[in-house]
Amino acid sequence: MNGCPECAWTLTNAPAIEPFTVAEAKAQIRSVQSQEDGLVFSYLKAARQAAEDYLGRGLLTQSWTLALSGFVDLIP
Repeated sequence: MNGCPECAWTLTNAPAIEPFTVAEAKAQIRSVQSQEDGLVFSYLKAARQAAEDYLGRGLLTQSWTLALSGFVDLIP
């Protein structure tokens, strides 16, 4: 999430929903087969994660935990 080697970010609570539903995505690609629902959902999730990685921020509500290896004695 950032370039801090002493920091470790862990995703605590992932987004509960994706920005688009499977039905919306299937309408866009003109698919009516229900066998593809799992694949379409995985594409939606991967696209959101790629956008978040590129932007460096979350697009939906989610919780992260930051673990630090230590503190400095003096904080400016």
